[in-house]
Amino acid sequence: MVTSSTAGRWRHVAGSSSRRIARAIDPLEIANGARVVDGRVVLVVGASGGIGAACVRAFADAGQRVAAADLKQGTMGALIAEVGGPTTGHSVDVSDPASVGRLIDEVEVAHGGLDVLVNAAGVLRPAPLLETTIEDWDRTFAVNARGMFLLSQAAARSFVRRGMPGRIVVYASIVARIARPNNVAYCASKAAVVQAARCMALELAPMGVTVNVVSPGSTATAMLLGTQMAGDRNARETVVHGDLAAWRLGIPIGRLAEASDQAAAAVFLAGPLAGHITGHELIVDGGQSLV
Repeated sequence: MVTSSTAGRWRHVAGSSSRRIARAIDPLEIANGARVVDGRVVLVVGASGGIGAACVRAFADAGQRVAAADLKQGTMGALIAEVGGPTTGHSVDVSDPASVGRLIDEVEVAHGGLDVLVNAAGVLRPAPLLETTIEDWDRTFAVNARGMFLLSQAAARSFVRRGMPGRIVVYASIVARIARPNNVAYCASKAAVVQAARCMALELAPMGVTVNVVSPGSTATAMLLGTQMAGDRNARETVVHGDLAAWRLGIPIGRLAEASDQAAAAVFLAGPLAGHITGHELIVDGGQSLV
């Protein structure tokens, strides 16, 4: 239902009553970029490639005002030019509280506010346990867990200060719950993200702010294809069909996810049909974690 607190933030697709909206909107329309949530300000962090870049495109297609942020602003030039419109680019070090604070201030000034945070920033440093360095562990947690905490806290403060029913969507991974060899730091950091989001959701719910997690399975991004699959011509087939030696049982749906599959989940969780969902982990893995 569209309430007085959200009126003006949601565009009516058909008719003027909330009852008619419920009949008119198909969740698949949202996943395909239907303009059902026009005009809000969405900050996407980790936007230079992969899932983050897909989120920038998806939210822009859905009629949002997008602020795209990454460690190096210059890496997003082509994406911002492609998306066009009011999209802005920003630099941020998600592990630095001052940098995160400046980012939120910049977005509020550039766009007149902030309604949604989507955090897709992350690093992956695969290594066997006995070879994982403390630097690997610290950097992984600095970006994946500390960065998630700092961004979510700063966005929540912005929402609460302005009395806005904001949305926070963070990306974790199915490895938050499924053990994988050679990924102890990454798996542990993503487990931290899931539980932190649940705690945040509990605290922020009375203030009208929702916090949800998207946990992707194996997705065709540079992080997967260029890191874990680098140099292995059969790696894609191995992931899809399974590798018992690596404790992988495959993807029942028969393909890797695309970054756009993961972005569609964020658009849904930030949209009008997800207003009563908080503290939820939405797994987008083609059934990978079922077996």
